[in-house]
Parts: sequence; C-alpha cells; structure tokens
Amino acid sequence: MINKTYKNFTILILMTFTFLSTYYLLMPALPICIVNTIGGSKFQAAIIMGLFSISSLFMRPVSGRLLKEWGFKKVMYYCIILFLVTPFLYFLLPSLFTAGLKQIIYGLTLGAYTIAVVSLVSMLASPEKSARLIGWHSIAIISAKGFSPALGDFVFKSMGFLWVI
Repeated sequence: MINKTYKNFTILILMTFTFLSTYYLLMPALPICIVNTIGGSKFQAAIIMGLFSISSLFMRPVSGRLLKEWGFKKVMYYCIILFLVTPFLYFLLPSLFTAGLKQIIYGLTLGAYTIAVVSLVSMLASPEKSARLIGWHSIAIISAKGFSPALGDFVFKSMGFLWVI
C-alpha cells in the first residue's frame, strides 16, 4: 500500500506541473498575439509580459499572511479557480488592457500558489525527507518551465493562439 504522504505528494507534483504549464504554454504565443492581433508594439508586449513577474514577485511576501489566515488548501483552490477563469478575459475584450490585467492576475495567482504548495510540501514531509521531497517538487516546477514554452510554441504555430489558451 502506498503511503498517504507520498500519494498526496504525487498529487501536489502533478498539480504544480499542470498549474504552471498552463501559464508557460502562453509564454511564446502571448507577445506575438499582442503585436499581431491586438496591435501593440514590441515594447508594449514586453511591458505586458513583465507585469507577470512584477505581480508574482509582489504576491510572494503577501502569500505568507494569506496562508496563515485562509490555510494552504483555500489559497491553492482560489488560485486555481482564478487562474482558470482568467483566459476568458481575451474573449470578452481583446485589448492591451485585458492582456496586462491577465498577466497581473496570472502573476498574483502563480506567486501565491507556489508559496502555498511549497509550504504544504515541506509540511507533508518528515524532517529527514523534506529536502528530497522539496527537490522532487522543484523538478516539477523546472519541467513545466522547460517543456511548456516549447509545446506552446508548437501548438501556437500549428493551430493558433486560441488553442494555446
């Protein structure tokens, strides 16, 4: 029988990989869409892409307080729900404003999610196994960052932007 800790850990790894992949699929396609479809300049596309990093960086210290007030699962679920609803902003009104707003929301949710999931992983692990489990979890993060942009570029070039969303 599989230990419950390892089962929960495996679920967290898969959740993290899937959650991060959904954003990193957009990385190569979004700037092209901003320039070619919305009509923004390359500079505007770069600024909009940078909003993700800024909002993610801002959210990380705030996440600790949210985790104490709401708990790990609640923060993770809110992030996942907000993350899934955000792509519909493109369908409502495709503009530079909604692209920027979407990047800010993605940054905030990704910043909070990563802090929540890493904290949860460290709590699931026994002290003697925590470094190994956090290392495995980091591989899921790095894998999502490594594979998803290439897949997103392939899907964007072969099927178009709406298939990446």
